[in-house]
Formats: sequence, structure tokens, C-alpha cells
Amino acid sequence: MANEKMNIVKTSLIALTKWGKEKKDNKRIDLGYFNDMLYFSVLKQNAEGKFKDIQSVYLKGISDTRMYLIAVEMIDRITRIYNGEVVDSQEITIHNNKAIKEATTLVAFNAYKKDDRQIVYITIKKKNKTGEGLEMDERFYFGGAHTIARYGDRKVTDTEVYEFFKQMELIFQAASGRSSDSRSKHLERYLAANPSGNYNAAPAGNNNNNSYAKKNESKGYYNNNTGNSSSKSNEDSDDFPF
Repeated sequence: MANEKMNIVKTSLIALTKWGKEKKDNKRIDLGYFNDMLYFSVLKQNAEGKFKDIQSVYLKGISDTRMYLIAVEMIDRITRIYNGEVVDSQEITIHNNKAIKEATTLVAFNAYKKDDRQIVYITIKKKNKTGEGLEMDERFYFGGAHTIARYGDRKVTDTEVYEFFKQMELIFQAASGRSSDSRSKHLERYLAANPSGNYNAAPAGNNNNNSYAKKNESKGYYNNNTGNSSSKSNEDSDDFPF
């Protein structure tokens, strides 16, 4: 059984597409369950217009409760910014090691105000095998689109970004409380697809665009106030105003 390949079971929980002025600017964020892990993907359109250019990372051991708490904090920041408060850049990072400096796979969430604009993003990163530099560094910026119209003053709850993180909050709150059909069905499918119990084998068909969480990798959670100085940022671009 040592060489048996794990069967892949994937369940998408939340996805959102942001349409830009040009095809190259169209992006989709997608996250969910991948066997006994969480996956985070940023997708771009290929030459045929299909979202087949996929960059993904996988994290093992990140609890549903942690994801719920991240969503709650992101909603709080977005609400405060919308109400005119000053919110500084402070990335919330989950990763695959006990120490963030030793982590090779990272997912960062951030929401802050800069020059009267709201900047909200999710970044996925994977370091090179040498530990120097990044082989993957993808960022999805949320826009300021409103999903409903109303007479009078608009509310933060009318926005697409609020809706995304509210959905994330509700999904992982239910999963954390063991009342989630999505989680239960995913685990049923996962266990049924791997009846031998060889759950930690490397998955068949894993491609070079993906970072697979190894059996012995631990998880981490990190909240800093250094922003995203470690990587190139597009936050100052006019393509990302709120």
C-alpha cells in the first residue's frame, strides 16, 4: 500500500470572478476542500477564454474555526473602512510550518485603506525548493462592485466583497460547529474514494502548478502589520480602485 496513489476528492466552497477591462485582467478566486486539506486557487483565462490557467496551493491542518475567524476579521475591517475609519495594512497569514520564516506555502488575507481607496486581497505563495525566491506569487484583488441597488445611502452589505467574506464566514462557522452538509459530504466522498486508508499518499496527477502539503508538514497562523513588503504589489495601480 505504500506506493498506492491517493484518489482526489475536491469540493469548491466559494468562488468569485473579477472581470477587468481586458481578458488578461480577468481573474477568479476559488477555495475549498481538497481531500483532508484546504486548497486556494487563482485562475486566469487562457487563449480560448476559459479559466484553465490555474495556480493552487494546499494547506493541511488549518481548522474550519480558523477560517471562520479570518472571515469575521475581514468583514470587520471592510465594514470599518466603508464607514470611513482608517484601517492599516495588516496581513493575516496561514501557512504550512510552525514558524512563518520556515514556511514554504502561504496564504495571506488583507483589507486596509490607502489614499481613500479600499484595498482587499488574497495572496497565495509558494517558495522555490531552494528556499530562495518564489515560484508562485498570485494575488486576487477584490473590487468595490455593489450587487444590489437601493434608494438612499448604500450599505457595506450591498458590496460583492462583503458578500464573499460573509459567505466564507457562514460556511466555516457551520463546518466548525459540525453542522455543515458540504463538509460532511466531502468527507464521505473522500473516505469512500480511499477505502484502503492510505490517505497520506501523494495524489496522482499532481501538476507543477500546485503545491501539495506533505504528510509531516505542520500548519501555522500569523498576523503581522508589515503589509506585503516582501512581494511586488499592484495596490497602487489605477486598475484596483475601490
